[in-house]
Amino acid sequence: MPKIAVTPVLLGLNVAVFGLMLAGGIHPMAPTIDSLVQWGANYGPKTTNGEWWRMFTAMFLHIGILHLLFNMVALWNIGSFMERVLGPVGFVVLYLLAGLLGSVASVAWNPFVVSAGASGAIFGLYGGLLAFLVRHRDTASPASLAVVLPINSPAVTHKIATSHTCKSL
Repeated sequence: MPKIAVTPVLLGLNVAVFGLMLAGGIHPMAPTIDSLVQWGANYGPKTTNGEWWRMFTAMFLHIGILHLLFNMVALWNIGSFMERVLGPVGFVVLYLLAGLLGSVASVAWNPFVVSAGASGAIFGLYGGLLAFLVRHRDTASPASLAVVLPINSPAVTHKIATSHTCKSL
């Protein structure tokens, strides 16, 4: 089985950014909207007026420690599997493109909502899994995937229930 390298790096980056946010004085459970925007959260009026980089930085910001925890459990579950399927380069490309498209969708859906988190990228990985399963439906073993991907895990269930944590400004 191929080793994974990118998934732990992404986990580390997300945790490190949250650690920097904590060191900068944000509240660990409920950061203020202003502090999220200062750290680079996605906010339509800023994102569409020259601060396009927010679509990228928002993927690494989280709205509290629980948001970070659930995202990182989901990322570990799907990321470690999809990195083996796609290889490190394909995995990074899918992760970043899905995250950026999630940011674009967030601004398009409601530009006046501040959004942050890895949800778009993680859901994109699940979309990649679905595409893989459709493409390999004749050879993929559902039993082997059930062991690797705990779809009914509390983290994934929470992600589906809360789907892209946002706050209005």
